[in-house]
Amino acid sequence: MRTQRLHPRRTRVAMVVALGASALALARPAGADVKASIACRSAIAKGLSGVPQAGFKLNDKCHKGQDKLGIATGACNDVSNSLFDPSGKYAKAKSKSSELIAKKCLAGDPVLNNYDGMNPETAVEPVIDDSVGGNSAVVVGNANLGGDKAKIKCIEAIGKARTAIFKEIVKNSTKCQGNLDKSATTFGALDASCVDLGTKSVAKAAVKIPASCGSLTGADVGSCDPLPDCVTSASVTSAQGIAKAIYQKATPVTCGDGIVNGTEQCDDGANNGQPGDPCSAQCESLAETCGPGTLAGGSITGHRIIQLSLHIPEKNGEPQKLAGVRVGFDYPQFEASIRGTALSSVVQQSFQVLATPPPSGFLSLANDTDTEAQIIVSSSEAFIDSTSGAFLQATLDECVPLSTNICNRNQNVLGCCPNTDIVACNAAPDDPVLCFCGANGIVSQTDCTTAGCTEGVCVGIPDAPAGSCVSGKCSPSSPNPGKTCTTANETHTCSGVPVDQATCTVNHECSRLGDQTNGTYGCGSIFNPPGAPNGSFDPSGLVGPPTVPPARPGSCPTGNTCVEQAQLTEASCTVTQPVDALGQDIAGVTCSITITEAP
Repeated sequence: MRTQRLHPRRTRVAMVVALGASALALARPAGADVKASIACRSAIAKGLSGVPQAGFKLNDKCHKGQDKLGIATGACNDVSNSLFDPSGKYAKAKSKSSELIAKKCLAGDPVLNNYDGMNPETAVEPVIDDSVGGNSAVVVGNANLGGDKAKIKCIEAIGKARTAIFKEIVKNSTKCQGNLDKSATTFGALDASCVDLGTKSVAKAAVKIPASCGSLTGADVGSCDPLPDCVTSASVTSAQGIAKAIYQKATPVTCGDGIVNGTEQCDDGANNGQPGDPCSAQCESLAETCGPGTLAGGSITGHRIIQLSLHIPEKNGEPQKLAGVRVGFDYPQFEASIRGTALSSVVQQSFQVLATPPPSGFLSLANDTDTEAQIIVSSSEAFIDSTSGAFLQATLDECVPLSTNICNRNQNVLGCCPNTDIVACNAAPDDPVLCFCGANGIVSQTDCTTAGCTEGVCVGIPDAPAGSCVSGKCSPSSPNPGKTCTTANETHTCSGVPVDQATCTVNHECSRLGDQTNGTYGCGSIFNPPGAPNGSFDPSGLVGPPTVPPARPGSCPTGNTCVEQAQLTEASCTVTQPVDALGQDIAGVTCSITITEAP
């Protein structure tokens, strides 16, 4: 199978991007009004989003008019030229944006710190002007088409497709960020997960431009080559630049000055990129979640290869293919890790899209949150199917063998229920031999009677002495302290002996020994593992089994399930936004994951 590595240049997306509120959020002064900042943020997005939309519509209209007259169209690509904006609509869009921002953004609001001079209009509008003019010069050009109807039809289709891409990307990106802002308390750059790819409009452009242009090349009509890929690629990159600038546009910082600022993930000065330093020469973090120098500690012992396959339903008995899709999965961050973080070029190098053959000009973008990963793939061609094997491969560094079970909520606790077949237990949850993995606590005669167990330690438990029940609880000096009791049943209820593993696994009844009402079970299973008492875990939070006495082998903190690492990742596979070459949603697409270990 031929593979295509997602090198950052292939993605055609700037990889040094905003990391989101958690990484670059501004400190909020005490007592600041979060609701006011949310309103300010929304006003900036709404106001500035309307400016490029107006600009590209005016550009399309100007080109159409000039082409009809048989005149060169260079003036249409100059936002300061009267031919571009004869009735002042572009200026009006900017004024409307400024009024909205001024109304909602109070002086000193921390949101304004995202912009040079604390002024969103003066910081972002030049970016929009450059994008409107620059993208227009590239994709619709300035040629005099001499009234050639075929060429005019082609260039107008290019312009409309370009405008649709900008509209979709800016609209979807700001809508996504607006939803995140509703529950935010700090406000930084456009979140990585909100960088839209314009999937639907790119797919439509891939159909409409060839249909309108036929055999004409970009050079024939004053556009770029090859059509339509150059148009969609240039437009996606430029539109994403506007979407990012809407949320943060500050003067670029210098990587290597030792100050982490702007979109930098790290900056260790002269040490950037040096062996052993966790910061690259591009100020992108090389950090991992497991291995030397991390909270997990330990060594990187090999690699974990994750292959994700898509399952696409047939339509009318025929196979369907996708042109775009977003997929994702979780991974146990203390046991395995993806090098780098967020959208950096370091992260991109851990992912491969597997295709036979790979399409030309496809767009792809991976995002790592250090606990889960997502990747968006979009193309003008429907190239993704269910018959070519795995669709995506991700390579993770591994610090703990895949065979080591972990506690699902406290994933830094390893080695729970080590001799239990978790897959078989999930298939037969009541099987004591498969599921029960440890003795936990003590059992009374009442526990044995309630469970119906007459074997193992349930044979001949001595009575508790009279007076063992004090104020409704078995006294601390009784064989089974803390259990709910009455003076009438104290001799049986407050009796007790430690339960052993043999009793737990002998049959179904014995495996249910223990006080079910307060969660203190005599037998631990993968669903309720042996509980290690408080103080059994290393206070530093390092990864490993409970080590501090009275640790119980194979135990988890209270409220955990014992799971396989592979089980966590395989169950987390998600598919969203599956579309065909026309940008139409494809229903019923699912995914599955296989995991292997490599040196």
